[in-house]
Amino acid sequence: MINRHTTSGRHSRSLRNSLFTWGVCLSLAWLVAGCASFQGPYIPTILGPQSNPSPTHGLELIIVPQERQVAFREPITFDVFIQNRGDIPKWIPREPYFIFYWIYPSGIRDNYVIETQPMRRFTEYDAILLPPGHRMRFTEEIPTFYFPRPGIMEFRAACIIPANSNPHLQPFMTGRLVSNSYGVEFVR
Repeated sequence: MINRHTTSGRHSRSLRNSLFTWGVCLSLAWLVAGCASFQGPYIPTILGPQSNPSPTHGLELIIVPQERQVAFREPITFDVFIQNRGDIPKWIPREPYFIFYWIYPSGIRDNYVIETQPMRRFTEYDAILLPPGHRMRFTEEIPTFYFPRPGIMEFRAACIIPANSNPHLQPFMTGRLVSNSYGVEFVR
């Protein structure tokens, strides 16, 4: 009888030891996988379009650089489109505010800061009715003389449209449109 107890005790200790060993191995694997998946800052590496715009109330903001490669410290010019993908015409400003922001090759983020008005009275002279399926084209130039180094940079834009206090121009787009992102290379 003592031998049977001793044998079964040995088996339960062996089972306990193997479960403990498996637990330690799984914990170490989880830690190693967790450490391996730690990401540093996002570094742009892709030229060209990288994401889709975020549609807002049927409107999309799309940016396309006029050149994918730009000489380092030379300005970059973007064609900026506001496109009506909805099914009703919308009033938009003739001269909207665009805010560009970008990620340097080092992963550091930067942008232009502009003040916008929360509300404005638009007239037919400073707004335009954008029919469904149509788009407006704007051109924006960004000076780059202060960019720290050449490499691939990722650009994105936002359009801030203040609320319209004129009840005769309805429906009027109000709020923020966010564009697609686009990778551009700056070369020496």
